[in-house]
Amino acid sequence: MPKPSSKVRIALRRERMPAIEFQRDERAALPRKAGAGLDYARVTAGVPEPIKSRLGQNIFVSAFPYPQWLHGTGGRAWQEYRLVDIETDRWRITVCPELGGRILGLTDRQLRRELLWQPAAFQFAPIGLPGAWLLGGIEFNAFRFGHCVHGMMPVQTERVHLAGGLAGLRWGAVDELLECEWSVILTLLPNGVAVQVTLQNHSDRPQPGYWWTNIAVPAQQGTRLFYHPGPVLHHGCDMGMVHEQWPLLNGNDWQYWQNHSGIISAYWPEYGSDVFGYAPPGEGWAMVHHADRHVCRGRKLWSVGSGHDADVWMDRVGDPSAESYCEIQSGRLPTQLEADLLEPGTRLTWVEFFTTIRCPNETDAASAFREFERAASATLKQQEADSWRVTQAEVLVQEDPRLALSRKAVLSPSALTVREIQQATRRGWVGGSPWVRLLESAPADEWRDLALGAAKLDLNDEPGANALLTPLTQREGECAGFASLLLGHREHEHGRTDGALSFLRRAAALLPGHLDALRSLHQVLLETNCLPQASELWQTSSDSVSSDLAPHPSSLTRPACLAPTLAASDVARFARAQIAFLERRWQDARLELERPMPCIAEGAAGPWLLRKEIELAEALEQHAAGHFEEAQNRLLEGCRFMPQFGVGRYETTGNVDLLFYRWLLASLAGARFQAEALASHILRFRPYAGSVEAAYVLRLALAQDDPSSGPLNMALAGWDAEAEPVWRELLPLRYAVRQGTPAAWEPLLDHLLYRYRAQFELDLARKV
Repeated sequence: MPKPSSKVRIALRRERMPAIEFQRDERAALPRKAGAGLDYARVTAGVPEPIKSRLGQNIFVSAFPYPQWLHGTGGRAWQEYRLVDIETDRWRITVCPELGGRILGLTDRQLRRELLWQPAAFQFAPIGLPGAWLLGGIEFNAFRFGHCVHGMMPVQTERVHLAGGLAGLRWGAVDELLECEWSVILTLLPNGVAVQVTLQNHSDRPQPGYWWTNIAVPAQQGTRLFYHPGPVLHHGCDMGMVHEQWPLLNGNDWQYWQNHSGIISAYWPEYGSDVFGYAPPGEGWAMVHHADRHVCRGRKLWSVGSGHDADVWMDRVGDPSAESYCEIQSGRLPTQLEADLLEPGTRLTWVEFFTTIRCPNETDAASAFREFERAASATLKQQEADSWRVTQAEVLVQEDPRLALSRKAVLSPSALTVREIQQATRRGWVGGSPWVRLLESAPADEWRDLALGAAKLDLNDEPGANALLTPLTQREGECAGFASLLLGHREHEHGRTDGALSFLRRAAALLPGHLDALRSLHQVLLETNCLPQASELWQTSSDSVSSDLAPHPSSLTRPACLAPTLAASDVARFARAQIAFLERRWQDARLELERPMPCIAEGAAGPWLLRKEIELAEALEQHAAGHFEEAQNRLLEGCRFMPQFGVGRYETTGNVDLLFYRWLLASLAGARFQAEALASHILRFRPYAGSVEAAYVLRLALAQDDPSSGPLNMALAGWDAEAEPVWRELLPLRYAVRQGTPAAWEPLLDHLLYRYRAQFELDLARKV
C-alpha cells in the first residue's frame, strides 16, 4: 500500500449557507461606563482564596469601537462564505475567515470521523460581544471577555511557508482599543494538528492577556469527558459559584454527558495536566487537546445539560433536531473571570495540539484519566520554536476594512492619510490612544469631534469629551443625534435623570428608527413613570395619536413614528410589554411576548422574568377579588416553560417563587391538599444559597417548621456574610424576601418589575 502523504494542501473556496439575518451596526457599541467592569458580588461567596481575590482582575468587557450585529428580522437567508481547507491524507481542517477565523471542521480521515460539532446552518443569536454569535467548531477569543469581538468580521488569512518545511495557515487581527494583536498559525503533522498562538502588546502600557480556545464537540448518550480529577468551580447562567470535586458535581457523575443536570460553566482552578478531551460512545477513540499547563492554566467545561434547556438551546442556537454538544475549553488563566497583564512590547507564544487516541476502558474517572493522559502524551510531537518562523506568506482573504483600519492605526499610524482619517470617523466609531493622538492632530469637523469625543469618553476623559460633544448636540442631523446619545447615556450612568431625558429625547428625534436610542429613552421614561410618552415612542405611522400627545412642532422633542417593521422588532415588542404591564393591561403584555424573540440576547432574563411577573401580578389581583381558581390558573401559566425566550435561565428552580405563591394562596384559601402538595415539591429544592429561590424555600421551611430550615438558614446566612455588601442592591428581591420586613419591601413599590408583589407583601403584613 502507498504510504499516506503528509504534504499539506491549502485551497480557498466559496459556499452558500443558510444563516439567521442580523444587521451590521457600526455605532451600536457605546463607550464603556466610567470604571466599568464585571460585577462579582454574586459569584465570590463560596469561592476559596486566593481565587476570590483574582476574580475581576483586568477583565475587559466592551465591543467598542467595533460594529455589532444586534438586530434583524430573525429570518433565514442564504449567504455566501469564503472557506479555506487545509489538509493532508490524514487530516482536513476547514476555516472560515469571515467568522473571525472560526475553525468549522476538523476531520480525522484515518478514523473517518469529524471531531467537532459543526453548524450545518448558521443559527446566529445575540450572545457574544459582537452581538450575533455562532455555535460550533473552534473559536479563539483574545483580550476581551465575551467571545471574539472580531468574530463576525473577515480576518486577514494567509497561506504561509514555515521554516520547518511545512505549509500552514495564518490568521488574526489587531485590537485597536488595546493596541494588541492576536494571530494563529495552523499546520498539520502526521500525528496531529498543531496551532501556534501569538499575543502581542504594541502599546506603551500593560494590557489584558485574556485568551481562551473554545472547542465545540458533539454530545449524546454515552459521550464521555476526560478532565483531570480535582477542584472545580461551577455556576449556571444566573447564580454564583459552587466549589466541588470533578467529576461529582450537583450530585451526579459529570464525566458522562447524560448526567449533566442543567446549564453549567465549570472551571478547574488548579488543573493538574496538559491534556483533556472527549470520547463518543462505543467507537473506541477519543479526541485530545494538549496545551502546556504552565502557559495555559485554565480548563473549562460549558454544557447546557441533557434536559429541556439543551433542546431549547439547540433549536434556537444550534441546529434544529441535531445532536447536542459541549464546549471543552482551554485558557491562559484558571477562570474566564480573570486575566493577567501583558507588559508593553510583550510577545507571548505557545502551541496547542489536537489528535486522537484509543479510548480508555476504565470506568473509574481517575483511572480512566490516567490512561487517557498516558496515551495522549505518547502522541505529542513538539515542534522546534524556530520551525514556526514564517518564511513566505500569501494573502488568501483580505481582512475587513474596519480591521485593516485598526491594523494601520496601531502598527503604522503615520501611514494614515487625512482622507482615510476623515472616512474612518464617518464610517463608525474609532477608539483608543492611537486614535486620540491621530484625531487631535487632524483637521476639525463635526465627525472628527464626534469620534474624538467618543474615544475620550471611553478613556474616562469626561471633561474633554463634554467639550467636544456638547456643542454638537446643538446642531442638526445624524452626528448631533449620536453626540446626544453618548451624553444621554453618560448622564443616566451618573443618575442625572433630567439631563439624560433631555439628551435622549433629542437623540431619538435625530436618529429616527434607531432602536438603541429609542430603547435608552424608553428606559429613562419608565424610571420616571412617564408611561404615555414611553408608549408614544413605539407607535407606527398607522397608529392614531391622541390630541394631548400630538407631535410637537419641533422635531427635536419627539421622534418620528416607527416604521411597521421596526415596530414589530423584538426591542419594540418588549418595550410595549413593559408599558402594558405597568398599566396593568395583562393580556396586552402577554400577547407582545408570545412569539419568539430571536434578537433578544441569549441569557437575558428580562422578557422571561416579565412574562412570569405578568402572571403573578394578575394572580394577586384575582386573589384580592376573591377569585382563587383564576389566581391559581395564572400562576400555573407562569410556571410553564417559555422557549420563545431561549435559554439562560433555570425554569425549574427559577420558578420556585411562583410555586411559593401558589402554596401561599392555597393556604390562605384553605385548600389543604394543594398547599401540602406544593410545599412538598418546594422543600425538595436545594437552590444556590445566593439566589432568590433559596430565600423563598427558606421562607416556606420556616413557616412549616421543617427540619431543613436550620441547615438552609445557616447556608443562606453564610452566603450573606461572605458576599459583598452591594448584593443588597443587585438582588433587591432576595434581600426583601430574606429580611421579610415592610421596610425591606417598601423600596420595591417603585420597582419596574416587582412592584405588584411588593404591594401584596405589604398588604399581607398589615393583615397579619
